[in-house]
Amino acid sequence: MILVFSLILTGSIIGIYSYIHSKMALLELMEQRINRELDFFNEVTKNNRFIYDSESDFRSSLQSFVDEQSKDFTEDGYSSNFYLIDGNDIFSLTDASNITFSKELLSNIKQGKDGIIHTYLNGKLHTLGFQNIQELEAIYTIVIPQEDYLQSIELYKIIIPIVTTLLVIFTSILMSIFINPFHAQLRMLETIAERE
Repeated sequence: MILVFSLILTGSIIGIYSYIHSKMALLELMEQRINRELDFFNEVTKNNRFIYDSESDFRSSLQSFVDEQSKDFTEDGYSSNFYLIDGNDIFSLTDASNITFSKELLSNIKQGKDGIIHTYLNGKLHTLGFQNIQELEAIYTIVIPQEDYLQSIELYKIIIPIVTTLLVIFTSILMSIFINPFHAQLRMLETIAERE
């Protein structure tokens, strides 16, 4: 019984550790990607400011770049939303955006100017990256739902109890196969010793 309990405990600890470690690794990878996309947008904005004379051409070139970023995220299986935050005004750069920013979140973004936040938006956890863009005098913001990139790891929540249960059953069967004959031999030796 102690062996079975030890196996359950060990299996659970290993499973939970693997789940937490894998989740943290995926979060970190997404944070790195968002930061790269923010930096890339910042560089494109600086370069395009010199290339385009008219403000409309400049803005159009940036919208084309955002569309490309959105397409790249979509091809990787992530839905993404892009925004420009200018003071208290929020401008969506994607068509099907329905995310609402709370006053507290807007305040945190404006105070931080650059960074990553994991927060609930519209009742779901999102990873939100933002960077102040001097040429636009606004904060560029990328929002990705966490369920899009953590869904593979969420399977661990189902797999861990199943694997632990199978491990316990398998171990119990092995114990009954190998230990029961050993117990029978011990009983026989005890009986012989008692007769003598």
